[in-house]
Amino acid sequence: TLRAEGHTTLDAVLRALWARTQGGPMAEADLLHVLKHLGRRSFATELQHWVHSTADLPVQSLLQSHGVQVTQADAPLAQSLGLRVTESNGIVLKNVLRGSVAESAGMAAGDEWLGLDITQGDHTTSWRLRKLDDVAQVLRGVAHQGAYTLHALVARDGRIHRLPLQWPTTASVVRLKPSTQGLGPRSPWTFNPI
Repeated sequence: TLRAEGHTTLDAVLRALWARTQGGPMAEADLLHVLKHLGRRSFATELQHWVHSTADLPVQSLLQSHGVQVTQADAPLAQSLGLRVTESNGIVLKNVLRGSVAESAGMAAGDEWLGLDITQGDHTTSWRLRKLDDVAQVLRGVAHQGAYTLHALVARDGRIHRLPLQWPTTASVVRLKPSTQGLGPRSPWTFNPI
């Protein structure tokens, strides 16, 4: 916003704050004073919204106004499950992210994910997995057949464990890339197409 309005920069604001507070503690009033002086207007409304509310910040529109294209795509399966894996000889879990679907199921780093048990009604079918893409492929085959429960079959310390797995809700990732569209005349950014 400071760049778009063209009166000052974040660097200038930080230098002025350092001088005003002598490198000591800063109060919100100090920031408002410096922003008003250097930005030539009050930023109280924006600061109230950006700092004290729970509403999303206008990051996407600000990035686009500076020539950054923002797109969303479906997250890779490993990310949706909360896993980092190697797939050279089967699926070996390198990391299980805290708070993830995989952690809730009881998966742990070092586990080898051998297969899936899919239960529909009274019938259970077991599937061998060799790569993570096999998981999505197997589930696409049974999803149209109605409700099902999943269990991950993992090998840990020589034993096979059957872990209840809740399929993750659809997650997305944000991708940023340079764009020449939306660059205003005052924008300091220029990009060469890649």
